[in-house]
Amino acid sequence: MKSDDLDAIADLSLAVIGEERSISPHVATCVKILRHAGLRTLTHALGTNVEGPLDQVLSAIGECHRQLHAAGLPRLVSNITIATRTDRAQTIEEKIAAVTSKVQP
Repeated sequence: MKSDDLDAIADLSLAVIGEERSISPHVATCVKILRHAGLRTLTHALGTNVEGPLDQVLSAIGECHRQLHAAGLPRLVSNITIATRTDRAQTIEEKIAAVTSKVQP
């Protein structure tokens, strides 16, 4: 299987190193980049879930770094968790529902 055939769900958490008090403008920039790349996103309290072909997900995260550095941010750190599976397709919403159904009475 080629990586361009492999769908992924990633969790991206961005940290700006320096004097930034709020990273929400930078997170918003990244979400726009991810969506412009045709990826599905779901932003939550500590990061953003990203869904799409693995190569596109990785490329778009790289573009987030390039554009934020170009905007003048000298240091960025991204923590990325990536889930892939070959047995069946799965969406962000399906993963959330799988847990939610077990929590609710």
